[in-house]
Amino acid sequence: FSATPAKYSASLFRRHETASPDMISFPTLKSSLKQYRLTSAEAWSDRLTIWLAAVAAGLSIVGFSYLTEFALERFYHLRSLVSWAPLLITPLGAVTVVWLTRTFFPYAAGSGIPQVIVAMDTSVKPAAIQQLVSVPIAFAKCLLGSAALAFGFSTGRPQAIVAIGMVGFLAAVTQA
Repeated sequence: FSATPAKYSASLFRRHETASPDMISFPTLKSSLKQYRLTSAEAWSDRLTIWLAAVAAGLSIVGFSYLTEFALERFYHLRSLVSWAPLLITPLGAVTVVWLTRTFFPYAAGSGIPQVIVAMDTSVKPAAIQQLVSVPIAFAKCLLGSAALAFGFSTGRPQAIVAIGMVGFLAAVTQA
């Protein structure tokens, strides 16, 4: 049994006839460079902005992960020392986190996903987006989420990660 049936021509199985990279003519290379804006300083500035925002968002998320791990370790350590401590600190922590959120960071409440969806809508004005997704809101979500974990909550990470990622994305898009 042959891998290629006889009824098929060998030409069907040949690679598509294209010029090898060393045979590309200068005009073709020049048009490719223009098409992908590889020689444009403005395009590279935009690319650099996007990459820097992505790196900053990624590093912020890693830092937030370390902060949440530290908060959880503190809670578990306290629980190992005083087994009844969660019965006292979790309700007090809930009151504290909710009060801080409602008093100082009302836009940091909730998951943040509906706010991100609205912020992605191109018809929404930038001023409205700033109220929904911004650096202070992402920072508040990080601190409040970490505090919630330190008080024994089982939540806090995804909301801040979504907010940080969106802030990085918006920073890159508005600068680029």
